Amino acid sequence: MKKIVYLILGILLFIPTLVKADMSAPGIIGYKATPKSTSGADIYQYDSEREAYQKTGRKLEFGKIVTITWEDEFVSIDEDSDDEVKLSDLTPVDKEYKVNVKDLSSPYEILILEKQEIKKGPARAYEGTGKYLEAGTKVNVKAFKDSESSERTAWVYVEYNGTKGFIDTEGKIAQNPVYTTVIASRDVEVTVHNTDTQIATIKANTKFDATIYELDLWSHGYYIEYNEIKGIVDDFEHFLPKRKPITFKPTRDISIYEDIEYNDDYENIAKVVSTAKKGTSFKSEFYAMYADVAILYYENDDVKGWIEESGQNVDEDDEDSDYLEVSTILGFNYPDDDSIVMVEKKVEEPTEEAPVEKNPIEITPQKDKEDPNKGLLSRIPTIAYYAIGALVIVIVTVIVTVALVKKKKNKEVDN
Repeated sequence: MKKIVYLILGILLFIPTLVKADMSAPGIIGYKATPKSTSGADIYQYDSEREAYQKTGRKLEFGKIVTITWEDEFVSIDEDSDDEVKLSDLTPVDKEYKVNVKDLSSPYEILILEKQEIKKGPARAYEGTGKYLEAGTKVNVKAFKDSESSERTAWVYVEYNGTKGFIDTEGKIAQNPVYTTVIASRDVEVTVHNTDTQIATIKANTKFDATIYELDLWSHGYYIEYNEIKGIVDDFEHFLPKRKPITFKPTRDISIYEDIEYNDDYENIAKVVSTAKKGTSFKSEFYAMYADVAILYYENDDVKGWIEESGQNVDEDDEDSDYLEVSTILGFNYPDDDSIVMVEKKVEEPTEEAPVEKNPIEITPQKDKEDPNKGLLSRIPTIAYYAIGALVIVIVTVIVTVALVKKKKNKEVDN
């Protein structure tokens, strides 16, 4: 039961791999805006009983300038009231954002996962430049340095093929590519970005080298490139890239499992293959920590397997008893640097002595896309063919029948 609680906490307080600081939600660079229409912009207030925005009957006058510090469908126009207007009813006072290079970071490369237009300013309300970055494009960008409020912005500055402007990175890019070794603690799906379409499955306990990208700061998971496979792995706690090793020294005997397999109560029911003895040190370079839960790969001597532990009360039947954090149970310190370790690409020719290893990724057979025209309309040529054939048969039958009847009548006349 406690693991379910920790899982929920992990979702709500998501921390990719180890605890990381400065992970506030994405903000924007604040800007001045005014209503687009000369008749002004309708003012709304949220009705909690109806769970919907309702018009107040009042207007934000044309020419009235407000400061926008956060963008959503509706935006606040007054910190001291509940008045809001639709973002789509506003336009920035400055049509183009004048960027100061001192406010930007050093350039770094990102991979575009979702086609988007380069904007004239670092917010949705700014007009587009008419130039687009297609999915799959790799481009250098510069991020805004943290503002005074320490909020990060998801918008970055880009110069691409002569066009200068800004793009939104939240949920739309991958970054920091690293060629490294990865391993899965259970079967993990690879999907098409922003969809549930499954491309392939990474089999449990398979270890292989691949290029992986981290997703943006406000998403979790990885973008993976392995041979012809390119897609998203969002099962971050069960898809583990190689990291700088951590030393563990359990304060009690810990079960080592063959893999990770959950039942309906989110309890690991996989086969126990061994035990990590209390007080015995070992190292792991494949691990994930979130919401006081730790999953790590154990490889020592001839034993290989998985450890999954969570913080818990000393007396599980007494919620008021002392609480032991997972770091105490497994006896480790969170490292200052948990960066992914790069490995050298190896080019090996298959030989009889060293046969090619079985592909660790199973490609998911893709069903043919349903033809929207499939159905009666798409079968018109076939239907017409059979209809014409049937009509010919009917006509021939009628002609033959008429001929026979006529012949019979002629015989009667002759007689």
